[in-house]
Amino acid sequence: MTNRLLIWWGVFLIVLSGEYLLLAPEAGAKDSVKRQVPAITSSGLRKAAGGNPGVVEIISDPLGETEFRVADEIASAVASTQETGPNGEIALRVIPVVSRGGIQAVRDVLTLPNADFGIVSARILDRLQETRELGDIKNRIGYVAPLYVEEIHLLAGPNVRSLADLQGQAVSIGEDEGTTQVIARELLSSADVQVRAERWGLKESIAALKAGKIAAAFLVSGKPVDDLKTLTTSDDLRLIPVTLSSPPSGFLPSTITAEDYPALLRPGEKVNTFGVQNILFAYNWPSQSQRAQLEEMFIKSLVLRLAALKRPPHHPKWQEVEPARTLPGWQRLASMDAWLKQSDQRLRAEFVKSSRR
Repeated sequence: MTNRLLIWWGVFLIVLSGEYLLLAPEAGAKDSVKRQVPAITSSGLRKAAGGNPGVVEIISDPLGETEFRVADEIASAVASTQETGPNGEIALRVIPVVSRGGIQAVRDVLTLPNADFGIVSARILDRLQETRELGDIKNRIGYVAPLYVEEIHLLAGPNVRSLADLQGQAVSIGEDEGTTQVIARELLSSADVQVRAERWGLKESIAALKAGKIAAAFLVSGKPVDDLKTLTTSDDLRLIPVTLSSPPSGFLPSTITAEDYPALLRPGEKVNTFGVQNILFAYNWPSQSQRAQLEEMFIKSLVLRLAALKRPPHHPKWQEVEPARTLPGWQRLASMDAWLKQSDQRLRAEFVKSSRR
């Protein structure tokens, strides 16, 4: 009996140690993920085959950030245009997918089989094309339309009053490859401010700020951000102005007001900051392929619901969307370009007019 018990305990410990290896520390996990990423060739990352013929995915940002909410609202809007079959089936399902955003969002669209669309900062696309980090991506993706400006939020505790106060402090700059981290690094470099960087997402950053573990946290997302609106005055956090004498390319002047975040700014107060334009982009499938037809169906459905998306209870950032606007240096997705060219001029003018209300 004793020998049997020893044998069973040995098996248990082997299984337990195996699980421990599977749940190894984060650094090891990151190395494992990197090994699974398809090799970069002269034409870029390889797109996996075998996607679901009735599903498209929109790669967005983490839960609680505006970009995920916008992706979710797109999914609902497209679903509302679909006719239901006798068994409840619809021709096209749109699924918003959580990611770190930024570089990861572009990589996912270049590699994952159902990931046809993504939301990303135009600055990220320009940077990737400059560095060729993911290969030459210009012919592999196309933009559908510019969406809105994502503001740079600098959230801090009571002892921080300016960007310069962060010198030598512990600061969360966002997750690896996410838009927040890429933009925060550019901003800190331009301001010549060195910080002790923590690479946390928004929820972890807020918890660390409340606990006094960090002095400040960056977030790049369209105002107002749902997770920031949950904060109260008792949290003793505030938004700090972001000023630069020579901002990097693609940084747009912007303002955040007390109306956006009543708990983070005093009544009537506003802070100056910068923002970056984001876009809805898509994988550039061959024009006659099944996936290209799905993309075209998606775009037609989205355009039909655009006016409704500009009204409450949808996010206020929809009011900035002007689908006819262009993105210099990048090619528009063929199906969206065809819609714009074929649309009645009066209808296009109506869309642009409604976008500015």
